[in-house]
Amino acid sequence: MRKSQNIKLDTFKDKSTLVKLLAEEDLQVTYKNVPTAHFDVKAREVVLPIWKDKSEAVMDMMSLHEVGHALWTDMDLIERGQKKEVKHSFLNVLEDVRIEKMIQDKYLGSKKIFNTAYKELLSKDFFGIKDKDISKLNLIDRINMHYKHVPNVPFDNDELEWVEKANQTKTCDDVLNLAIELQEWMKQNQKDKTDEMFNLDIEMPQNGKDENQDSNGEQNSTDDKSEDDSENSSSGDNDTQSNGDTEDDSEKETSSKSSDDKESEEKENVNTVGYGKGTDDSKDSDFDGIEAVTDTNYQKRQYESVDKDMKDINYLNIPKVNLKEIIVDYKQVNKELSEFYYNKSNSDEYYRTIEWLMWQMGGVGPMFGQVHHFVKYNKGKSAYAEERYSKEARRLYGVMDKRLGQHQYISGKEYSIADISIWPWTARFDWQEIDLSEYKNVTRWYKEMADRPAVQKGWLVPQNDQLIPSP
Repeated sequence: MRKSQNIKLDTFKDKSTLVKLLAEEDLQVTYKNVPTAHFDVKAREVVLPIWKDKSEAVMDMMSLHEVGHALWTDMDLIERGQKKEVKHSFLNVLEDVRIEKMIQDKYLGSKKIFNTAYKELLSKDFFGIKDKDISKLNLIDRINMHYKHVPNVPFDNDELEWVEKANQTKTCDDVLNLAIELQEWMKQNQKDKTDEMFNLDIEMPQNGKDENQDSNGEQNSTDDKSEDDSENSSSGDNDTQSNGDTEDDSEKETSSKSSDDKESEEKENVNTVGYGKGTDDSKDSDFDGIEAVTDTNYQKRQYESVDKDMKDINYLNIPKVNLKEIIVDYKQVNKELSEFYYNKSNSDEYYRTIEWLMWQMGGVGPMFGQVHHFVKYNKGKSAYAEERYSKEARRLYGVMDKRLGQHQYISGKEYSIADISIWPWTARFDWQEIDLSEYKNVTRWYKEMADRPAVQKGWLVPQNDQLIPSP
């Protein structure tokens, strides 16, 4: 497997450990060939992209960013935003502002990391603003760039209030409410500017002439058409006001755009589950002029940076296991058995117990295990093996059935370790494709064992959501 430029594989492991420590939670950390870093709030999984060229600073920033989502982003924020018809990009920008501020407040040294990383991303034009007049960007885009450490982003007095509001958000509810308010304010502000331009156009015709007159002062022959166009413009939406296109042409353009957006969306695989992943707002509605373009550009630019030659890397925490709590030393087993049966009138059961315990170790365990391998997990790969081990399993069930027809328990009249060691193998009779009803004595014993509280408790170690199988 080829190593990604600037990043060693050992670094991935170190970053994964760092993410877990900073998040104060045993998160799953995965590096994948995905366009953008994101945090799946339901699965509690941090997914970081494998880029062709990603510096330590960018990698650290992404890790810190997703830790912020893990610590403070509500699981249902996106869903609530969708119900309120809030653009995903608005939520994304404002929530990023909140969690990045909080992560920098919590870990004071992280501010430098964010500054360095965003400086690098800006130099590579990840936000699509190179050679563009920042003052002409939408307010949501300028807010985004301001908090991405772009210097001297211009705002008027009214806009500065929204910048400060973004800085003051404390909760996801604050972010959602602000996104709703800002989206409506921008829509209204855009409408007011459009209406103002339209009124000026009506009241101040060019060169002081009536707009329906030609150069000779005669009435234009298209008077009726212009009047109709004016009416359509005054009553239509913002797009038709500005360009005067016919309804058919507008619908055609919209249809073409939607098709292009869909194709781009499928190609770039941007719309996926989990908070922080990019989304294309154009799928929600026709372009209305207030999209967070810088956020969308960032998601798409990340797609181009994916190192498709790298394989996914998963780092899981394997829980520590105290073997002494699970596996009992044979000397201890022998000691307890000896103490239990010593000087008892039925002390010969001790030897019967050892006898049947050895029978389990030499027969039931190995043979039933082979049935699980060939019949349960590799069915169809070897008919010979399936037949051989299934036949042997049925023979062992027959031996067990005969024994239990003579005694209540495997070793005799006392419940023993022989029963404890054999029962779990019979509990997988469905894996073995065994009809337990064919062995009436085994079925009786199996049910009696399954009703014991200790057996039911042991069934859950390790964690087991499946109920004890019932024959």
